[in-house]
Amino acid sequence: MHLKISSLMKRYDGSRDTPPVLDGINIEISKGAFLTLLGPSGCGKSTLLNIIAGLDNPTTGTLELNGKTVFDSNTGKKVTPDKRNISMVFQSYAIWPHMTVRENVEFPIRCGSNSSKMTAGERKRVVDYALERVGLSKLADRPAPLLSGGQQQRVSLARALAQRPSLMLLDEPLSNLDAHLREKMQKEIRSIVTEEGITAVYVTHDQKEALSMSDVIAVLNEGKVQQFGTPMDIYYRPKNRFVAQFMGWPNLINATVKEVEPNTGQLVVDSPVGLMTLLPDTQAERVTKHDRIVVVMKQEDLRLIHPDQRNGEVNSFAWPIVRQTFLGDRLETICKAGGANISVYASARQWQNDDTAHVAISPNQLHYFLDNNS
Repeated sequence: MHLKISSLMKRYDGSRDTPPVLDGINIEISKGAFLTLLGPSGCGKSTLLNIIAGLDNPTTGTLELNGKTVFDSNTGKKVTPDKRNISMVFQSYAIWPHMTVRENVEFPIRCGSNSSKMTAGERKRVVDYALERVGLSKLADRPAPLLSGGQQQRVSLARALAQRPSLMLLDEPLSNLDAHLREKMQKEIRSIVTEEGITAVYVTHDQKEALSMSDVIAVLNEGKVQQFGTPMDIYYRPKNRFVAQFMGWPNLINATVKEVEPNTGQLVVDSPVGLMTLLPDTQAERVTKHDRIVVVMKQEDLRLIHPDQRNGEVNSFAWPIVRQTFLGDRLETICKAGGANISVYASARQWQNDDTAHVAISPNQLHYFLDNNS
């Protein structure tokens, strides 16, 4: 494993009476992987990133980089940041205002701990390549403060690339950019990191950013990893209510298992919206009859159908329409079902002129997890 974090905990005041900032973090990623630490403000994302960088030390646990231990609370081993072969891209860009673009990119490899290993000619080649990768070759001699926000972020990225790191850390680097430029930079950062073969750890609280950029995502809340997996697993198969709600607020329906088909494992559940049939999920916890579960019903998986089609559907419903909202690329229809509001996404052209929405969803598009609050 290129990065391995084991049983990591962080307390700031040393007191066991207050919750730790990080609690029992276990993460492993292979070389070249793009990991995103995702979660709300205050969940411990940046603290974990600083610990990986060596800018902060955990209270307990171990941290390995490229097969070598860089922190171990049991032995007291602590490898300093400059010996970890890590580069970091900060949210604030951290641009030196008295330097040109080229000088900003060159500074760490000219004055850093490995500066003696490179000649002036080698440094120039490395800097030229880094500037070319981020599209700033023509602006190399421009004073850095005269660049736009997006260009300054590219300088920060080029500076990180020039250090030839084995691990790149990015702490919400796009939060200061407008939506259009942010989306463009997302693609460019992912492309550059992948093509250079660099392992990356990226911090964000933006769900779409995490889904579009990552190989794997660690969803954090209150200092704990709530779920670790691929973007599709995190989005379509959340393990608990927090992850489900944080990844887009799908319809969450409390239900009780009524039947479990012994051969196929197919479930029939009773819920306020009616009976539903679900296929077994190998990634979900095993459930038995009478178990209380939470069914995850994604808005985009619900289909508006003609009333005559309901007989041919396993899971079909007729729900009163509360309101409809035109969102440009889609239509959101809010329905009243079992005392709760159910959101349905459909084509923006499928405006419902009736008072009732006829809706269906396939059994394999429903996910569930045990209701731990029951």
